[in-house]
Amino acid sequence: MSDYKITTSNLYSVTNETDKLTVTLSRVGAQGSVGSPIVSATLNATRNLLLTLQDGTVIDCGVIPTAYAIGDFHLQLSGGGDLEFSKAGQPIMTLDALGNLKLKGNIDANGI
Repeated sequence: MSDYKITTSNLYSVTNETDKLTVTLSRVGAQGSVGSPIVSATLNATRNLLLTLQDGTVIDCGVIPTAYAIGDFHLQLSGGGDLEFSKAGQPIMTLDALGNLKLKGNIDANGI
């Protein structure tokens, strides 16, 4: 995977380094109740979301799925890193890391 970093309004940033996705959070607004705030969130190689608190405590929030379904439509990450779209079990589209889009059907520019 290529490295990338996204920062939006100085509220959070996302860094991807060799299959390790790191989300860094920052606080806005007034201080809440006393406690140990989250200083980072990491998605490790086994896709577990790990929250690290300021006091060093690490909380494992469990596995983040690589596939999602909405009715008959499915979206999943392939073993090769491509994003795959299917309907009723039949592949209809893939998107690779370079942005190449492959479609089973045609593109209709006439709208809906």
